[in-house]
Amino acid sequence: MTEHLIGENNSGFNLSWAIQLGKEMNDVMKADMSAYVWWTIVRYYGPIGDGQKASDPQDPNEIYPKKGEVTKKGYVMSQFSKFIRPGFYRVETSVTPSLSKVDVTAYKDPSSSKVVIVAINSGSTQVENVFRIQNGAVMTTFTPYTTSETKNCEQGDAFDVTGDNFTFTLEPSSITTFVSN
Repeated sequence: MTEHLIGENNSGFNLSWAIQLGKEMNDVMKADMSAYVWWTIVRYYGPIGDGQKASDPQDPNEIYPKKGEVTKKGYVMSQFSKFIRPGFYRVETSVTPSLSKVDVTAYKDPSSSKVVIVAINSGSTQVENVFRIQNGAVMTTFTPYTTSETKNCEQGDAFDVTGDNFTFTLEPSSITTFVSN
């Protein structure tokens, strides 16, 4: 285990730091780590606000969370923790090199065969991405959940999957979790 901190001079509402947190969580899962632990859950720069402000903020006009208020970092963390549960295992993923601003991990529940895909678009424009499901996994429906500038782990409309792939447009600076039904 190691310890470090990102975005301590910014509000937990800061979307760019929240997306960076999501990318970091994705990266440690790709490195086969078994957990991502955030030590200070309740703090102005964390997933839940404490009602305080940074003593030396990078942006003096930044809005800080009220005590107990879930921040963008909190919603980004929920894109993983709400849907990827104990017992799930990570499955191999790859991204087309031209989509360098898109990062993806996927997980499977061995008991129910449910699949969860986490896709992060750290770019400033929307990206249409094709997701392929390989190795015989048969998914019929996925429900997307998105955190972005205007959404907080918001459930989208379920959609059907035909064949082994689906296409979805990822919002700019967003994280979307797809949950198979």
